Amino acid sequence: MTLWVGVGALLVVAAATAARAGAAPQPVPLAEAGRHALATAVVAGVGTTVTSALGLGHGYWLVVAVATVLAVSRNETAGQATARVVGTVVGVVLAVLATALVPTAVVLAGAGVLGVLALAWTAVRETRWMAGASSAAIVLVGSSGLVGRASGVALKRLLLTVAGAGLAALLAALLWRVESAGPDRRQTWT
Repeated sequence: MTLWVGVGALLVVAAATAARAGAAPQPVPLAEAGRHALATAVVAGVGTTVTSALGLGHGYWLVVAVATVLAVSRNETAGQATARVVGTVVGVVLAVLATALVPTAVVLAGAGVLGVLALAWTAVRETRWMAGASSAAIVLVGSSGLVGRASGVALKRLLLTVAGAGLAALLAALLWRVESAGPDRRQTWT
């Protein structure tokens, strides 16, 4: 079964990637790209330090949320943050319900399917669907079919994702203020 899930995952990711292969990269002013990279690195470092200091298991979820949500454009960051939070909320709620209502073997098989779908949606940059499928898969596997564990994993996933998305949105707003105050740069990074 594992072999077929792996083969299926590769086929889905390949098809999804091929469907999106024609999207041309958008040039970004070099100074803007540099500020974005520096800000992402600083927030990821601080997030890792804080979650480690607090002893939060899975603290990397905050860093992943920041890295996947933060975009060079403020508007794109807001859209990504909303999609990430909505997808995560839907995914964790459905996973907790599934853990409570569906036999463990079916739950774990469903987690495999959701993992493959999350990979495919990641390849085509469908944040809401990816966040929902990956969050549900993580909660289903992390709970091992136990409702109490599912609730704990779901809550931690939700809180760290919301915190990461919020940090990314705040950082995008701060970067936008810096960029709107500075002169226009003609060099671009593609």
